[in-house]
Amino acid sequence: AAVKAVAAAANADGGSVTPRPDGTKLFEVIVGAVDASGNDAQQFFPGTANINAGDTVKWISTNQTPHTVTFNPPDVLQGDPFALPRSADTEITDQTEIVNSGILWTVPGQPNSYT
Repeated sequence: AAVKAVAAAANADGGSVTPRPDGTKLFEVIVGAVDASGNDAQQFFPGTANINAGDTVKWISTNQTPHTVTFNPPDVLQGDPFALPRSADTEITDQTEIVNSGILWTVPGQPNSYT
């Protein structure tokens, strides 16, 4: 029940969509949420988004629990996403390669976002 409450609060506050002058959008998606008691909801906020070609998604961590955002081809085992190297900020054009954010968290000196 506690994790569901964390998720509900994060979903109410999480993420944003900013229209751009060229008609594309910037989606800011929160990666995971945790409360003061350490209850950790490991999901994206908002839970769904309608992304079109040309739109940008910025994945943001707002807590110290490590998370990754990883895309891999359907038939390729990716291994441990925490062990994969961080990909350069990238445009995903197909599903032929693994794209990994690396660890996202709010630890000083470590990345907390990936575009």
